[in-house]
Amino acid sequence: MKKRLLSLALLLALILPTACGETDGETKTTDTADSRTTTAPAEEEYVFPRWDGKEFRVLNADDIYSMHAKIDPGVSNGDMLNDAEYNRCRALEDKTGVKFVETNKGVDNEVIAEAQKAILAGDDTYDVIFVPARNLNTLSSEGYLSNLLDLDGLKLDREWWLSGYNDPSVVNGKLWSAASYAQLMIIDSVWSVYYNETIGEKLGLDLPYQLVRDGRWTLDAIGTYMKSAASLNGDDSFTWNADGRCVYGIAIDHPQHIVTCAGERTIESKDGKLVFTAGTSRYYSVISKIVNVFTENDGAAQYKRASVGDDDPGHYVYTFEHERSLMMIAEVSKTNRMRDKDYSFGLLPLPKYDENQESYIGKPFYGTPCLSIPVTVSDPDKVAGISDALAYLSYKDVWGVFRKVTLEQKNLRNEDSIEMLDILINSIVPDLPTIYNVGSDLEVAVKNVMMDGSDSVASVVASYEDAIRTKLDELNK
Repeated sequence: MKKRLLSLALLLALILPTACGETDGETKTTDTADSRTTTAPAEEEYVFPRWDGKEFRVLNADDIYSMHAKIDPGVSNGDMLNDAEYNRCRALEDKTGVKFVETNKGVDNEVIAEAQKAILAGDDTYDVIFVPARNLNTLSSEGYLSNLLDLDGLKLDREWWLSGYNDPSVVNGKLWSAASYAQLMIIDSVWSVYYNETIGEKLGLDLPYQLVRDGRWTLDAIGTYMKSAASLNGDDSFTWNADGRCVYGIAIDHPQHIVTCAGERTIESKDGKLVFTAGTSRYYSVISKIVNVFTENDGAAQYKRASVGDDDPGHYVYTFEHERSLMMIAEVSKTNRMRDKDYSFGLLPLPKYDENQESYIGKPFYGTPCLSIPVTVSDPDKVAGISDALAYLSYKDVWGVFRKVTLEQKNLRNEDSIEMLDILINSIVPDLPTIYNVGSDLEVAVKNVMMDGSDSVASVVASYEDAIRTKLDELNK
């Protein structure tokens, strides 16, 4: 426990020393943010393990939905991020004596199928598996993964590991998968509010960034912006028409993420145990509030997508990109699509329930891969040491480039968004229903009710509760 508390303290000190500014109104500066996120301990402080002549074999997901997953690009091509990653892998080889070998498979079933095939055969095929979060329980429940807390080579209390994500993932003294800066999808996949500054300026709206700093970016606040932006603009109704001109307050397809970021979850980790937390009075109040905010005014939200592709008319990304909404909720990675837009936009965290909520909460994509070590490895202590070295070099040599060049210089348009990015990173928490495969079906069911404009979810919760509690009892044993 002391280790985990120290871990959290170190992360907060090095990444967001002014995280309290989320609630107390302190304003952070970009210069401070830069020093926090790009400075690592001097290399001489880090002792690299040696494993001369060995291949360090990594099974990892492939890039998906424009989110960055690959670790080794294989070649140097002049792109700063590509070359930083390439050089990181070569530095790992030089300093540890290993040969870095990465195998990439499609997210979800392909990664899991490959991992299961190797582990079931008892083959020492992979040293490390970056397991998509929604598939982790498939491997951990069968006893295929090592408890990372048992491996001293992993310095999980150091700043190159994301303790805010890892610490709540510990159940019964076991951690099956851990997030670090080695695999950047953990950052790329955080759900965020995109804000079209150009539309907001035309409407005479104040930029919302100060509300975030003051801890006042709440459901009520985002609702005010949504109502202010909704406009028929000559159309007969707010029914979606690709050739229409109406403007929505926000484009959205995932209201369950708002529930999480408003402080309510289906399950949580408390004292190292998983507990059922849906169905409280606050839980129902949050859902009711969200439904009211997003449905009480025509045009405040384009709440349903008409198709499944980002480029298809009616999709929430399409709506925002074509200036048909003031805001949208999407992953950080969607900034890649916005580089060449004529309008100015910014990023914000998802809103809090109210000003009494302690902090903002960041929820990553449910397929985000994190590091696991299979039980079949011949030398788990060596694998742990090399894995830690990979995380260290990633924090030292890659993370700063990804943040400064890819996100700040290429994708984001303003200093405010860079500051918001730090808040998003600091707020990342694990999606426990996904990781432990319990409660996710309830969240989908609640989402469907909410998208129908109803807050009557009590019967839905009741229909899932007993099965979830039974599963939690099993996991806690």
